[in-house]
Amino acid sequence: MNPAPDRFKARIRHYTPERISPFNQANRKYPRARKTERDLLIDLLDPQADDFIVDAMAGGGYLADGIRERTGGASRILCIDPAPSFTDSISPDFERLSAHLDALPLASGSVSRVASLAGIHHLARVQEFFREAFRVLAPGGRFALADVPAG
Repeated sequence: MNPAPDRFKARIRHYTPERISPFNQANRKYPRARKTERDLLIDLLDPQADDFIVDAMAGGGYLADGIRERTGGASRILCIDPAPSFTDSISPDFERLSAHLDALPLASGSVSRVASLAGIHHLARVQEFFREAFRVLAPGGRFALADVPAG
């Protein structure tokens, strides 16, 4: 049985800087709501100063910003998003990579933490992302996810 095609991959080309601007503006317009959900996720992630952390489906880098604040800038953060317009909008203070989440270009066991905030609902094949997230996690690593229901 063939898996369903990932429709998000086909939509990526439509994520222009103009289209993603409202997403990033929402983070600024509702800072307390967004900050609360981000802080709760970071609490679960429990990032440490020497961690290598992947922010998966990074959007505009909002989660990465919070992780950097929590660790005092001492952790290495890689922001991954399949839409180049999103990764291009992330601060160059972070490592940025445009890649699909069902085939992360990272070595197995190479990261300490994987986190994702409010983006996985866009994926058609979430299980493949979970498989990849756990593949790249080092022994004793931590995975934290917060999202909304699709639709």
